[in-house]
Amino acid sequence: MKKHKYLKLYKPRFVRHDPTKDHIRRIIEATRNYMTISIPKMCEAVIRTDKYAKLLENELIQSSKSIEKNLTILQLLKKLNNVFEIYLIKFSFNAEDPKEKEEFCGISRMSLDGKTKIIVVYCNNNFDINFYKQDKTLFQTFFELIAHELSHRGQILLRSYKASLEIYNRDIKKDSKILSNINLDADEKERLLMREYLSRSEEIMAYANQILEELRFQGLNSKQIIEKLKSLKIDSGLSSGMDMYNKYFSISNKDDLVVIKRLFRYIYEYITGKEKHVFGVDLF
Repeated sequence: MKKHKYLKLYKPRFVRHDPTKDHIRRIIEATRNYMTISIPKMCEAVIRTDKYAKLLENELIQSSKSIEKNLTILQLLKKLNNVFEIYLIKFSFNAEDPKEKEEFCGISRMSLDGKTKIIVVYCNNNFDINFYKQDKTLFQTFFELIAHELSHRGQILLRSYKASLEIYNRDIKKDSKILSNINLDADEKERLLMREYLSRSEEIMAYANQILEELRFQGLNSKQIIEKLKSLKIDSGLSSGMDMYNKYFSISNKDDLVVIKRLFRYIYEYITGKEKHVFGVDLF
């Protein structure tokens, strides 16, 4: 597989706008030349990443069967990096022991470098154990988190780097204002920072994607999920992503309700989006 072919495998679909022929031409040209583009009206979009995330999960599962055992965790991650380099995914060792229950599978978190498009998978001391055991929770967590970060990668691909940098600087400015407020204690600063983070358009879109996949993993079908959306209530126990929103937002608060409704609208659009909203090279 050629380097950066991930851009062709990566197939976003959009609910709010159909791409024009000119958009399709520009997008395919950008993916071939490893560039970003700027189509502002398409940035507010549902970016479907489930098929590509499943492809990556299967790659991880196959690696667990083919990579020799008795390697140190650093040796193992080096082997995985050789496999996932073409997808611009890097595994990194996080020496701290897991603190949250979601981390016990072996993956602490993931992050995306907006400039290089590289997704970093931070692995803790449980990763190699669960990898060789072919632990289903490890693979499912990888799937859910990589789908989240792929949403962010899609958002960046649809913006110019300059536009992404402007958004980053805007967010830093808002966070700095909270951190520099001497009238707030540490707990209140953390609470406000999390509310600010979870209210951002990019995060609402990515968490909608993650929450939907977590609900599906719990056995809920599309009809059942839509019923929960209509009730404006999804229990924290069904989704770690939803747990964060339940912790920091309340539907009894008018401003919070705006955020929750927007999150639920995106989950609904992920479920109901039409197949015609497709661009790029269809390899599936």
